[in-house]
Amino acid sequence: MFSFRRRKVSVDDVLKHFIIMEASRKKYADRAEEMLGWLELSNDEFIQKVREYEIARDDDNPVFGWTIGTRKNSFYKNISHWVLKEISLADLYTCGINSEMKADLDAVRGNLKLFVDTGCAAKYPEFKLDSVPPQEEAKIFIGIARSDCNRDGSIELIDGVHRAVTILARGIVRSKAYIGALTRR
Repeated sequence: MFSFRRRKVSVDDVLKHFIIMEASRKKYADRAEEMLGWLELSNDEFIQKVREYEIARDDDNPVFGWTIGTRKNSFYKNISHWVLKEISLADLYTCGINSEMKADLDAVRGNLKLFVDTGCAAKYPEFKLDSVPPQEEAKIFIGIARSDCNRDGSIELIDGVHRAVTILARGIVRSKAYIGALTRR
């Protein structure tokens, strides 16, 4: 596998990765060209477009709360800095994907590797377990470095759960991730 040193990154870097991933989704195919055009804007203009995008969405994606804040949360105030680094995918956990999976996720304390290894992921057709995303960008995740007393892992995955499950199902155990470091209290 590759060797990669950690490096400090900006919130803009994290959001640019997120926008590239969003633009690749079928749900936003009609806006993909526009969204990718935002990457060429100045940082202030880019953030403004991302804020407008967040407000127009029909969901409350956690990436926004942890990077720029939303009307519903201001988790970003708890982040001291962001890094891009190589991680073990066994360290990833989630607090939820959807309500149908809650029991299976709780059984493995949210750990995505265990979710795959115990066969839980195979129960859900929304996971495309027979393929790995071809673009390298899709193999980079966004998470928060934290340990939750009810979860098994040290990185809460806030974007890329479906991609991580697929990659883990193919036996890949290391990748890159943008990781938000919590401020010390």
